[in-house]
Amino acid sequence: MVQTDLFSFLDAGIRKLNFAGDFDLTWQKKERTFTIEITFYAENSSQSQIADVQGVVSNEPFITFVDAILLFDETREQYIEEDEYLVCLPFNGKQGWSLAQGKAFFSYLQEILDVGQSNLLDFLNEPAADIFELVFDKEKFATLIAQNSETERLVYPKF
Repeated sequence: MVQTDLFSFLDAGIRKLNFAGDFDLTWQKKERTFTIEITFYAENSSQSQIADVQGVVSNEPFITFVDAILLFDETREQYIEEDEYLVCLPFNGKQGWSLAQGKAFFSYLQEILDVGQSNLLDFLNEPAADIFELVFDKEKFATLIAQNSETERLVYPKF
């Protein structure tokens, strides 16, 4: 049986997600990390003034919201600015992730995307919604992993 590497699994999984936005998967070989950038698009039909986290105000007819997920090698010492990401998830060096982790990740990511798209539209159309952000609950993710017994490994890719 051919073993799937983590990068190939992530790339294939992203393609299967039901999402109207964009993804950008990058592999930082030197740092041994993967970044999944997620871009939401929404129409600001009322052209409401919206301030981003840096305080930049815009009333453009279309807005984009970008967030990212970082997967990092927990066996290497590295400095990670966790507040720059939706979530930072470790993988176990060359062993990567278990298939259970991979399946749980994409199941939960689809849920986050669905809720996020709905919440973004609420943010744009409902005056009471004054903030929009994505939420990744690590406890929920751990529960999803525990519900899956797949032990096959998604190894760190060779280059």
